[in-house]
Amino acid sequence: MREVPQAPFEHRFSICGCAFWRTLLTATSLPLDAALCAEISKSRDEVKRCVECGAVFTPKSNRAKYCPDCAARVRRKKEAERQRQKYWQLSGK
Repeated sequence: MREVPQAPFEHRFSICGCAFWRTLLTATSLPLDAALCAEISKSRDEVKRCVECGAVFTPKSNRAKYCPDCAARVRRKKEAERQRQKYWQLSGK
Protein backbone atom coordinates (compact mmCIF):
# COMPACT_ATOMS: atom_id res chain seq x y z
CA MET A 1 0.00 0.00 0.00
CA ARG A 2 1.40 3.39 -1.00
CA GLU A 3 1.54 6.11 1.63
CA VAL A 4 0.07 9.48 0.77
CA PRO A 5 2.37 12.34 1.86
CA GLN A 6 0.86 14.60 4.48
CA ALA A 7 0.72 18.27 3.53
CA PRO A 8 1.06 21.05 6.09
CA PHE A 9 -2.20 22.26 7.59
CA GLU A 10 -1.82 25.72 6.03
CA HIS A 11 -1.61 24.29 2.51
CA ARG A 12 -4.55 25.00 0.20
CA PHE A 13 -5.58 21.86 -1.62
CA SER A 14 -6.60 22.24 -5.25
CA ILE A 15 -9.52 19.87 -4.64
CA CYS A 16 -11.13 22.48 -2.36
CA GLY A 17 -11.28 24.99 -5.21
CA CYS A 18 -13.93 22.88 -6.94
CA ALA A 19 -17.48 23.83 -5.91
CA PHE A 20 -18.60 20.19 -5.90
CA TRP A 21 -15.91 19.06 -3.46
CA ARG A 22 -16.35 22.11 -1.25
CA THR A 23 -20.10 21.44 -1.01
CA LEU A 24 -19.52 17.75 -0.35
CA LEU A 25 -16.93 18.37 2.36
CA THR A 26 -18.99 21.08 4.03
CA ALA A 27 -22.11 18.93 4.11
CA THR A 28 -20.49 15.74 5.40
CA SER A 29 -17.38 15.98 7.53
CA LEU A 30 -16.46 19.59 8.08
CA PRO A 31 -19.13 20.52 10.64
CA LEU A 32 -17.45 17.99 12.95
CA ASP A 33 -14.08 19.75 12.78
CA ALA A 34 -14.44 23.53 13.16
CA ALA A 35 -10.76 24.28 12.50
CA LEU A 36 -10.73 22.28 9.28
CA CYS A 37 -14.00 23.88 8.20
CA ALA A 38 -12.57 27.36 8.77
CA GLU A 39 -9.35 26.45 6.96
CA ILE A 40 -11.07 25.16 3.83
CA SER A 41 -14.17 27.32 3.52
CA LYS A 42 -12.72 30.73 4.43
CA SER A 43 -10.16 32.77 2.55
CA ARG A 44 -6.69 33.27 4.02
CA ASP A 45 -7.65 36.72 5.36
CA GLU A 46 -10.65 35.34 7.25
CA VAL A 47 -8.70 32.68 9.18
CA LYS A 48 -6.18 33.46 11.93
CA ARG A 49 -3.94 31.50 14.26
CA CYS A 50 -4.16 31.99 18.02
CA VAL A 51 -1.07 33.70 19.47
CA GLU A 52 -1.35 31.68 22.68
CA CYS A 53 -1.97 28.10 21.50
CA GLY A 54 -1.56 28.25 17.71
CA ALA A 55 -5.04 26.92 16.92
CA VAL A 56 -6.83 28.04 13.76
CA PHE A 57 -9.96 30.13 14.38
CA THR A 58 -12.32 32.47 12.56
CA PRO A 59 -12.11 35.90 14.22
CA LYS A 60 -15.23 37.89 15.00
CA SER A 61 -13.34 41.16 14.54
CA ASN A 62 -10.19 42.31 12.79
CA ARG A 63 -8.43 42.82 16.16
CA ALA A 64 -8.77 39.25 17.43
CA LYS A 65 -5.46 37.66 18.45
CA TYR A 66 -6.69 34.71 20.49
CA CYS A 67 -9.06 31.81 19.90
CA PRO A 68 -12.24 31.90 22.03
CA ASP A 69 -10.80 29.39 24.53
CA CYS A 70 -7.59 31.35 25.10
CA ALA A 71 -9.29 34.76 24.97
CA ALA A 72 -11.08 34.22 28.28
CA ARG A 73 -7.91 32.92 29.95
CA VAL A 74 -5.76 35.82 28.71
CA ARG A 75 -8.45 38.35 29.69
CA ARG A 76 -8.46 36.97 33.26
CA LYS A 77 -4.65 37.14 33.48
CA LYS A 78 -4.55 40.74 32.23
CA GLU A 79 -7.34 41.82 34.56
CA ALA A 80 -5.59 40.22 37.55
CA GLU A 81 -2.36 42.03 36.64
CA ARG A 82 -4.22 45.36 36.31
CA GLN A 83 -5.87 44.89 39.71
CA ARG A 84 -2.50 43.96 41.25
CA GLN A 85 -0.89 47.13 39.86
CA LYS A 86 -3.83 49.22 41.05
CA TYR A 87 -3.59 47.76 44.55
CA TRP A 88 0.14 48.48 44.81
CA GLN A 89 -0.31 52.06 43.56
CA LEU A 90 -3.11 52.77 46.02
CA SER A 91 -1.37 51.23 49.01
CA GLY A 92 1.77 53.32 48.37
CA LYS A 93 4.21 50.44 48.44
